[in-house]
Amino acid sequence: MQPQQLKQQPQQIKKIEGPSTSPYGKIKFENKQSQNSPSIQKEIGQYVYNLNNVIGTGEFSSVYKGQDQNTNETVAIKIIDRKSIQNNQIFRNLLVNEINILKSVDNKCLLKLYNYLETMNNIYIVTEFCSDGDLQSIIEKKGYLPEHNAVKILKHLIKALLYLKERNIVHRDIKTQNILVSNQIPKLADFGFAVDLSQPQSREILQIGTPLYMAPEIYSHYQYTSKTDLWALGIVFYEMLFGKVPFNAKNPKELEQMFQMHKKAQTISFENGPQKVTEVAQDFINSILVIDPKQRFDISQAANHPLIQNPHPHANKQN
Repeated sequence: MQPQQLKQQPQQIKKIEGPSTSPYGKIKFENKQSQNSPSIQKEIGQYVYNLNNVIGTGEFSSVYKGQDQNTNETVAIKIIDRKSIQNNQIFRNLLVNEINILKSVDNKCLLKLYNYLETMNNIYIVTEFCSDGDLQSIIEKKGYLPEHNAVKILKHLIKALLYLKERNIVHRDIKTQNILVSNQIPKLADFGFAVDLSQPQSREILQIGTPLYMAPEIYSHYQYTSKTDLWALGIVFYEMLFGKVPFNAKNPKELEQMFQMHKKAQTISFENGPQKVTEVAQDFINSILVIDPKQRFDISQAANHPLIQNPHPHANKQN
């Protein structure tokens, strides 16, 4: 049986590019512990954290580096003030959706949820701690990633998408900001926009995601499938190699024009980049970033591509 697709008609479209619901969402990974402030330790359940040891803050929350007192494992603890979201129905729905999805998955390439706790004043989301930060920050710091390093990350993310495809889950907001890294292993995070296609779908028409990573069919037919996630992963792979996205438009009209030009050219330009990209990597990108989803690789074809199946010629390089 084919998984159900979110195919919607173009009336009453609601566009959502809301705040990140991830425990690390839109957070710069900096240790903000103050040397001058007194240590203020807090406990919630089996977890302990210091109010001065802030990983970062978001629109409705703060995230702290904490510890599981039972295992001594370092964790991330996101604390959301209930009052701050009581009138924000969209954020509350996204939060519930993310928790439900994270509870249902278990894969080393997906951010692991350890616990979800509620008190009268706060909501606590406890996840694994990703010491290396998000992929966007890593790219911004380095400018780009050497191809062999980018391929290592890509291979892990392909496994993540295969796992989600088996469970009929579409992420719908894959981007470098939503990919965390811990011990060189990427972790796909921020499942607030994710959808389980095996479940009944809302009749409300939604255009969800981050524009520069959204597949063309989302704009034209409002369809979300594993192939839209794969398109976004192709954008991420290109961004790792070049330090920028391939369709860097300023507005939807300009993006549509870029898509039309790409449809005629049927290939991505790999000139004038910071590194020479191998032919096998170019072929992979050109098989993924295809305007017509019927002609685009599916996740199984991507997983069987020589770039994924074969060792990279520079795989043993250290940098």
